[in-house]
Amino acid sequence: MAARFGDFLVESVLDVGCYEAPLRERLTNAGVRYFGVDIAGSPDQRIDLEKTDRLPFDDGQFHTVMCIEVLEHIDNCHAIFDELLRVASHYALVSLPNCWQGARTRIERGQGDFAHYGLPTE
Repeated sequence: MAARFGDFLVESVLDVGCYEAPLRERLTNAGVRYFGVDIAGSPDQRIDLEKTDRLPFDDGQFHTVMCIEVLEHIDNCHAIFDELLRVASHYALVSLPNCWQGARTRIERGQGDFAHYGLPTE
């Protein structure tokens, strides 16, 4: 992450869903004010994103907000996405899994867990 997005990880960084905060030491050693939040692991502050629609930070408080592979786990992802943008003054780095990568090949081969859904009968 730091190698690929280092130009964006400057000044102050909020890491939403940091778990064990693997970037904390590297960024703080580089002079970046790092703050990590998560429901588990070793965050600077524990936050259950499912139980809030507002992050406890000021508008534009962080130069960059990171949220890597988190939003797909919560029901209120749109509200939290809005919050990521609210507390970021310059950048929001968001990553979501590509659940459809290779799906067509697996379907054609009859592999994987796929289900068919339809409209409920009246």
